[in-house]
Amino acid sequence: MINKDSLLAKIWPKVKKLSPQEGIILTTYKRNRSLTIIRLDETKFLFQEQGYENRKIIVKEAEFKRTIKKILKVEFPRSHKIRIYPLREETFLQDVKKI
Repeated sequence: MINKDSLLAKIWPKVKKLSPQEGIILTTYKRNRSLTIIRLDETKFLFQEQGYENRKIIVKEAEFKRTIKKILKVEFPRSHKIRIYPLREETFLQDVKKI
């Protein structure tokens, strides 16, 4: 679990190293809200929110930090610790390939 204040500094190096179609999942302590980040190609990411908002957003690498800060305020407003998991679900990744 990572402190929300230092989350961006911790995940940005991990996200930059992801290959296309790989991703990570950020969840709250209770695991009732999540943000899935998947690298689509060298310059685009897919953000899938599940919680207060249920939507998918395609974000360019230049907009990554600004967008994730906005999403964290919406999805994790009172959370102080965030869980990080690697994305390993093949069925989920097959749906991403259709995008």
